[in-house]
Amino acid sequence: MSEGCRPEAAPLKIVLISGMSGAGKTLALKALEDLEYFAIDNLPCRLVDPLVLLLEQNREIGKVALVMDGRDPAFPESAESILAGLRGRGHQVTLLFLDASHEVLIRRFAETRRPHPMARGASVEKGVTREAEMLRPIRRLASQVLDTTDFNVHRFRAAIVALVEKDPGQSLGLVIASFGFKYGIPLEAAFVFDVRYLPNPFFVDELRTSTGLDARVAAYVFREPAALRIARRIAGMVEDVLPLCRKEGRSNLMVAVGCTGGQHRSVAIAERVARSLRRKGIGLSVLHRDLNRG
Repeated sequence: MSEGCRPEAAPLKIVLISGMSGAGKTLALKALEDLEYFAIDNLPCRLVDPLVLLLEQNREIGKVALVMDGRDPAFPESAESILAGLRGRGHQVTLLFLDASHEVLIRRFAETRRPHPMARGASVEKGVTREAEMLRPIRRLASQVLDTTDFNVHRFRAAIVALVEKDPGQSLGLVIASFGFKYGIPLEAAFVFDVRYLPNPFFVDELRTSTGLDARVAAYVFREPAALRIARRIAGMVEDVLPLCRKEGRSNLMVAVGCTGGQHRSVAIAERVARSLRRKGIGLSVLHRDLNRG
């Protein structure tokens, strides 16, 4: 990087989008462009420095979204120094890494019939595997990792906007999530709790087609005395951890509760945890990832 940003120049808000091909980088870039970000796809590493210098001199542009990934072979090795250089110049930089399950990525390429950029004449599956290995260092550097496996277009756009437009002065964004282990653990979860040992309403005929949002299902789950103690302990742990996460500078924290299918026990426990935390004045959102899979 060249010398630091001129003192009179306002710092840029830079969102660097990276991740797996097929995980939604183009959609993310378009969503940010709609929010008046100056958007560039597939920017080579060697152009970052001159681009930022030009933008520093243009007071009309304050927000920039860049897609950088494995299409530039130099990026995985240069990413850490690029981030350090941008932040050293005083700019606010977020590295957003988009991911999805290999099965979904392969299916997306099959549906679009586009060649995978890392396949090099081999199968799409081989290309996905190669890219995941290449981008592993980038994933570790990411400010945010977003798993788009189960997203539709509208939910994806909302998630992108929520992540990058969050005011850094706001309190940490807490998400209490439920999920089904049969569909995989949420990649963005910081804490995962398994409640599959609780009595399962699925095996009760009159409760099977309902969810943990139904009062009858919740009553069945909490008929087990341990269920309430577990929910209270999860809430207590979250309450203890939040100040430490804020101190560390984290902007988001997901606490995930899982059962087999993500429709009964995990939903009831997640709702009870969220209710306990809200009563203590802790702001949060609730996500029931697999609620409608049944």
